Order: sequence, then structure tokens, then C-alpha cells
Amino acid sequence: MLAASLLLTAVLGSLKIWEDEASSGVDKKEFTISSAGASVAEVNKDMQGKRSMDKNGMLRVDGVLDKKECETMLGKVEEIKPRQTKGNHHYNLPVVMDEAVQKICVTIIDKLYRTIKDTLGPDALLVAMGIMVNDPGAKYQKWHADTIPEKDVAKLYTYFVALEDVEDLMGPTGLVTGSHKGEWLSQCEKEITAAKRAPCSKLIDSSAKVSATLSQGDILIMDSTTQHRANANLSKKRRRLFYFSLTGPGRLPDGSTYTLHKGYKSAKLTLRNYRNWHKTDPALPNGNKRFVGYESGEM
Repeated sequence: MLAASLLLTAVLGSLKIWEDEASSGVDKKEFTISSAGASVAEVNKDMQGKRSMDKNGMLRVDGVLDKKECETMLGKVEEIKPRQTKGNHHYNLPVVMDEAVQKICVTIIDKLYRTIKDTLGPDALLVAMGIMVNDPGAKYQKWHADTIPEKDVAKLYTYFVALEDVEDLMGPTGLVTGSHKGEWLSQCEKEITAAKRAPCSKLIDSSAKVSATLSQGDILIMDSTTQHRANANLSKKRRRLFYFSLTGPGRLPDGSTYTLHKGYKSAKLTLRNYRNWHKTDPALPNGNKRFVGYESGEM
């Protein structure tokens, strides 16, 4: 594990992705604790967001949603009855995209449109959407990547929105800086199993890591091949993140659960038509015929 004196600030180009912060939480000896990320204006300027993702495999963007928008999504959590098994404190809830959810998606994509287009292209495809819940008592996850790192497959990025402040005792996501890159994977090769999903424990222990503490409305963008885990929730607070995943051109990578209602998959919801995503009825196996594409302009 990294000593506290050796904690690194993840910096990409001119963007400060995370800053060191004094913390009373459990992660401070291993992780850089985040206190500030980049602004919307910074990530959209001169492809800075793309450079950040290419180098670190992660990016924090501050203040994308306001308090009212976050509370709207928190209401959705209360509407859904989680299918939990006894002792399961970490789970994923599917989301139906009504007009309220659609409005929030539009707000996010409007603000991050240029970065999404720079990284995944104008036809970025929606492949997952839900709410990730980490309840008090949740244990550490094992280090893992959401997709198998392979050549010639589509990039998959997930956009996690903090629906409330995520403090360091609430089980924030831990991430290994740069673990999506070829050189990191080459060092890891001898430790990877045939399925390419086992964590490279020695390399992870010696690598720089960040713990994604966030303020309400901040967004963590993560490359799906980045090594990460949910940390233990030692607080008395529930951690809830709204998320959606987009892919660029190419074959879908293996490994992801692709949590998305069937109707949305059939409708091919993309960056070009995101303002009309809610017009697709997930109950219809082939999507809703009323779905009309929208050609987005530059934003």
C-alpha cells in the first residue's frame, strides 16, 4: 500500500482530476482522497476531457447536476423495491426512463456533449442505466474491471452521478490510476488469469489510487477497463449513484452486465437522439414506433 506521504494527485494535461485532502476515513493510507475535480468548462475545452480519460482512465467533473435534480433521482430509488438477498448491501437498481429521468440525462449530456463526442464519437450508444446502491455494512469489493481489456473492441465509459455527498466512510469507489493502459496491462500480464478478470494484486498495491469522494451533483467518468472496487461502507449513510454507460464504435466488450431495459436496447439510443430517449417504451420488445431521432448540434 502507498504511504500517506507518497499519495499522488492525478493530473492530466492542465486538469487537476483529484486533489489531496486530509481525511479521517479508512482510505487515507492507501488512496488519494478527492476534494475537487475539473469544471464542465475545463473538460470541454481543447479536448482536455479526452486527454484526461486517455491518461488516467477516470475523470471527475464537478457540479453537473443541482440539488433539485439529484433529489428527483433519489425519489426514484425510493420507488424501486430492491431484490436483495440477506446480507447483500451492494446492489444495482434498473431505471425506467420517464420524462423526469430523461430531463436529467439531457442536462448531463448537454454539459458533457463535447467530451462524450471527443471520446466515444457522435454515435455513442447507450448500453446501461441504473442506480448503484451501497448500504451501511457493505464490505470491500474485490478489485476488478467491468470489461475485459482486448484489442479492437468498443470503448465503454460509465458516468456515475453522486446523488448525495459521498464521504470517505460511505464506501466511495476506489480506482487504480492508469490501469486501463497498455503498459499497465503488460506489467500485469503474468498475474492475469485466462479470463483476464483477476486483479493484479501486486501491481495494484504499488500503483497510485484515488478514492472517489464526491459532492452532490459531481460526476465520475470511468473507463470500463480501469481497475476499481467499491470500498467498505463504514458509515450509517446509504451511498446512491445514478449511472449510465455509453460505448463508441466497434464490438461490445465482454464482461459488462449491460443493465438496460430490453426496449431501450432495441431502440438504439445514441448521442444523436438523446433528447428523445424517453419516447422509447421499455415494455415493447422492439421499442416504441413513436421514437424519433434527433440530430444534435454542437454544444
